[in-house]
Amino acid sequence: MRVVKLSTLPQETKNEVVKKQVLDMFRTKEGFSIGKDLNEPKSGYMVGGFGFHEVVNSEVDRKNLKTYISEVMEFLNNQKNDLFFGGWYNENNNTFELEISINFKDKDSAILTGQNFNEFAIWDIDNSKEIKL
Repeated sequence: MRVVKLSTLPQETKNEVVKKQVLDMFRTKEGFSIGKDLNEPKSGYMVGGFGFHEVVNSEVDRKNLKTYISEVMEFLNNQKNDLFFGGWYNENNNTFELEISINFKDKDSAILTGQNFNEFAIWDIDNSKEIKL
């Protein structure tokens, strides 16, 4: 069996994987976080507000979505730190939020950063729950 390292996939293939994540979110209303090498954060706290914030509904134009994802992934590819692209369903206004986030290991640092970026909440990966700020 041949093992393929996800980090070696062509960028267009990675973009299609990310697009599928977004489309799955539209269908399931379950959030996601994915890194430039298609890795997912395993633990800690996710804090949004680091750019490319878009509020969309599930009827978003697929061509515009492809362009947006390409721009986000190009940005992530040029970063040295461990940023992620993610999305979540906002049940307050029936929309989906897409943005760049960062993974923190320390809860207090995550909360402080979230407050500084005027975030409403952060995501606790270990307990699969939102922490309101």
